[in-house]
Amino acid sequence: MWIETKTDKNGKKVYKYNERYIDPKTRKRKKVSITYKNKSRETQKAVSYTHLDVYKRQI
Repeated sequence: MWIETKTDKNGKKVYKYNERYIDPKTRKRKKVSITYKNKSRETQKAVSYTHLDVYKRQI
């Protein structure tokens, strides 16, 4: 997982959490991203679980 810093339309910082995985059905790489307002350790942990849930739904 990697984090990109972006600015929203109001000029405030937002953080885009990205993850790549290989889709087992198509064998192609896919990218999942979620945007949050903070970059705390708690948020990073929640995002990793969310990405894992998205991946499991794809299988």
